[in-house]
Amino acid sequence: MGLFHNIKTMTIYVNFKKNLSLGFTLIELLVVIIIISILSGIALPVIIDQIHKAKEVEAKQNLSICYRSQQVYYQEYGAFAQTLEQLELGIKTETNNYKYAIEVFNAPNNKDDFPCCIAEAKQSELETYMQCNSQN
Repeated sequence: MGLFHNIKTMTIYVNFKKNLSLGFTLIELLVVIIIISILSGIALPVIIDQIHKAKEVEAKQNLSICYRSQQVYYQEYGAFAQTLEQLELGIKTETNNYKYAIEVFNAPNNKDDFPCCIAEAKQSELETYMQCNSQN
């Protein structure tokens, strides 16, 4: 009976010890939460910067389209378009991030005007872009 009693007691002790290690302590959970918070704090500025860069790509692409369309328009009509509507680009003149327009500037020699496609940022954290055409 002595050997059987010791085996039974040992089995109960092992089972009791197994049940104790099934969960996490409050300190372990707090450490994990703190680590996740630190990593999030490090990553957040990088993510926000990438979001701004993605929004600026919209402006760069639309200005590139405007620039090439101005070249085609000049080849066809002998002058640059004065408005976006003349180019018939099919792009919106205003989006959530930018307002698009063509502004005509006087050349230094005062002979020729040259148009610039402008993407004006509607949010302070975004850049405003401008791309100009000339006859030369």
